[in-house]
Amino acid sequence: MRPLLQAVARGATPPLEAYLEALPEFDLLDRLRGTEQDPVWHAEGDVFEHTARVLACVYAGFGEQDSLHDRLSLALGAVLHDIAKPLVTRRDLVGGRERVVAPRHADRGRSYAAPRLLELGLPREVFVRVLSMIGHHHDPRKLVEDGAPEHRLRRLARLARPSDLYRLGRADLEGRVCPDLEAQLDTLELFRMACEDLDVWEGDPYHELRALLRAELPRLSPRACDHAFARGILDLEEGTVRSPYEVLARARARSGPLAHLYLTCGPSGSGKSAWTRERFPEATVVSLDQLRAELGRGRSDHGHEGQVLQEARRRLRTALARSETVVWEATGLTRARRAALFGLARDYGALVTQAVFEVPPSEAARRNFDREHAVHPAVLEAQLRSWEWPYADEAHLTESVDPYGKTLALEGGL
Repeated sequence: MRPLLQAVARGATPPLEAYLEALPEFDLLDRLRGTEQDPVWHAEGDVFEHTARVLACVYAGFGEQDSLHDRLSLALGAVLHDIAKPLVTRRDLVGGRERVVAPRHADRGRSYAAPRLLELGLPREVFVRVLSMIGHHHDPRKLVEDGAPEHRLRRLARLARPSDLYRLGRADLEGRVCPDLEAQLDTLELFRMACEDLDVWEGDPYHELRALLRAELPRLSPRACDHAFARGILDLEEGTVRSPYEVLARARARSGPLAHLYLTCGPSGSGKSAWTRERFPEATVVSLDQLRAELGRGRSDHGHEGQVLQEARRRLRTALARSETVVWEATGLTRARRAALFGLARDYGALVTQAVFEVPPSEAARRNFDREHAVHPAVLEAQLRSWEWPYADEAHLTESVDPYGKTLALEGGL
C-alpha cells in the first residue's frame, strides 16, 4: 500500500492536493478543479473546494474508536465521493430555473473508481467500503424523503454500512454552503434513527431470515438453501413478500433439481477462462468467444454478433431447463446485459452467481500481452472504460475472484 495511504490509516490528515500526487491513476481528481456546482446548493465553490472541505470534516470526526480500516475507508470515501462529477455535470432546468446538476455521478464514480482502487493494494474491506460509500452516498437522504420504507432500508444496509454512509453524509453536508443545511442534517439523523429502530445499523440486516431458514430447512442441499435465502431477500426487497415466514413457505413449496448459472464479469486478461476450466471441468460452458470462432472467422470476429448471442441464449435455455450447472463465459461488463441474463435464469427458477474478477488493470494488460488470443490494447482500454461495476443485488450470490482464481469472498448465501 502506498505511503500516503499507510499514513492516513495511522492517523495522518494530508490535504486533498496530496492525494493528486499519490494517486495518479485517478486522473479525474485534477479535473475536480473548475467543475462547477450549483451556486445555491454548493455556494462554497467548485467540486475540488467542496471535496477538500468534506475531507477535512471527515478527518475532524476521527476518534480513538476508529480502526486503521475505518480511517482509510472514510478518507478515501471523502476524496472520491464526487469523482465522476467532471464527467456528468451539466446545466438543466429544475423547477423552471436553470441549475447545475450531476446526474448519476455516484454510480458513474463507483465504476470509475473500482478498477483504479484495485491498483492500490488496499485491504479488501477498505476496497468494498469505499465503493459502497461512493455508490450510495446520496441514498440515506433519498430514503428518508421517500418515507424510509423497511424493504429499501434493508437493501441499502445489505449494500453498504449505514454508519459509513451516515458519517460521510454528515461530512458531505458540513462541507457545503447551502440555505437548508440544518434541515438536511435533520434528515440524516432520521436515517440513523430509522436504521437503529430496524436493527440494521450494524451487522447482518437479514439475520432473522437467516436464522429461520437455517432452523427450518436443515435437509435441503446447500444450493437449495442458498437459493431460498437469496431469492427470499430479493422478494422482500421487491415487495412481493412481506415477512420471513412467507419466504419460508415459498422455499418449502419448491421441489426438484435446481439449475445454477454462473455469470463471469471481468475484462480480457482477468482469468475468466482459466477459472472456468479449473473450477467447472464438467459443467456446461457457454463461451461467446468460442461461439464467435464457431460461427465466424475467429474469436475476435464480431460480424455475426446477433447470431452468436441467439445461439448462446439457446444453449443457455437448454442447460437451465435441464437443471444443469452452466457458466456464461463473457466479459459481462454492462449492467443491462447482466440483468437480461439474470432475468432469464430467474424465469427458470435457477440460482445465479455473478463471479467478479478483481484484477488490477495493469495486471490484465500484462496478461493480455502474453495470452494466445490477445485483444488490441485499445480494446482492453475501452472495456475498462465501459465496465459498470456490479452491485450485490444484480444476482443471488456474488463471488469475488482474485488474479489467481482464488475466491476472495462469497456474498449472499445462507
